Amino acid sequence: LSSTSATANARFHRSFGARTMWSKVAVFLGVVFCLGGLLPCQAREISEASAANDERPIRKVITLLEEMKVQVQKDADADLTAYDKYMCWCETNIKGKSEAVKIAGERIEQLTAFLEESAAKIGELKTQIEALGKSIEEDKDALATATAVRKEENEAFIAEEKDMKETIALLDEAIKVLAKVQLLQKHGSAEKEAKKAANMMLQVSNVLQLKLPRFHRVMQRDLFDLMGSMQDLMQSGKGANGAFLGVAQPNALEGNTAGASSYNARSGGILGTLKAMMDKFSKDLASAQKAETAAEDAFQKLRAAKLDEIGAASDQKDEKEALLADVQDKAAKAKEDIQATQDALSADQKMLLDMQESCKKEEEEYATRVKSRSEELQALGEALKILTSDDARDLYSKTMSFVQE
Repeated sequence: LSSTSATANARFHRSFGARTMWSKVAVFLGVVFCLGGLLPCQAREISEASAANDERPIRKVITLLEEMKVQVQKDADADLTAYDKYMCWCETNIKGKSEAVKIAGERIEQLTAFLEESAAKIGELKTQIEALGKSIEEDKDALATATAVRKEENEAFIAEEKDMKETIALLDEAIKVLAKVQLLQKHGSAEKEAKKAANMMLQVSNVLQLKLPRFHRVMQRDLFDLMGSMQDLMQSGKGANGAFLGVAQPNALEGNTAGASSYNARSGGILGTLKAMMDKFSKDLASAQKAETAAEDAFQKLRAAKLDEIGAASDQKDEKEALLADVQDKAAKAKEDIQATQDALSADQKMLLDMQESCKKEEEEYATRVKSRSEELQALGEALKILTSDDARDLYSKTMSFVQE
């Protein structure tokens, strides 16, 4: 049953039963007054109707009261049925709405707690994302700096390597030329190679002065003596005078150079020194190449480590950004869910209150109707008891005899 139909049914039985009962009570009172002599005209009408129908009038009154009693009981039963259905509806719906209100309240508490947790999680994720972003930028800056430094070191190494290779090549050529001059001088045909050796010695002297001033100072006298010997060698073949290629005459020098004698005596010491210098340059070149290889290897390891760190941090950052977006989306939906649940809760609470008030009112009204019907049934019972007693029959007999006379 719906609330409207249950209420209407209860009100119908309540009003219909009252009208029927009171109309029949009015008839009953009129009959009693007639029987008591208070209304003789109506008593004669009842007597004439009774004579015509061959039925005693008192019997009609008793039958009427009995019918009234049955009708009142039927109304009471119908009212009870409608009341039970309405109360069943009340119990079912109040229970359902109460459960809905409880569930909505719990849902709101859960969503509120989730929003609080989400707010904390969002703050934590933002902090972590910011830290990861800063770490990534720092690693990129460090890698860029290391790359720039490595580039400068490599460029410096390339220049140094080129210079040392050129010097080693020059020293190697000088050693070969001097050795060849020595060999040719023994056979008396060293003039051409001596001129080449003199040019070579000038280049070696310049290189030593620029790159190895220490060796240049040590070898200076021997170089001058050697080039003086070359001059003598070439003059002996051509008879030329003066300095060769701008080199001072050996006799113009002081110290050991002033006593220079033969080419071979001077070239032997120079060759040993040049070979020592070549060995040193070769070792320096190998050491520089080894250092360059180690530096490049260290840089590549650093680069790989930094790229791994950047990649790992970027993956973590992407993962946390995705998680942040998911948490923010869920938080937004939770806010909407809270609003919808609160609206539904308000509607359910209002409906629950209305049902409780309506059901309570019907319960009170039904109690009033039960009391009223109980009184009616009691009155009808007492009236029947009176009318069916011996005293009532005697009174009826005397009254009818009087009317007939």
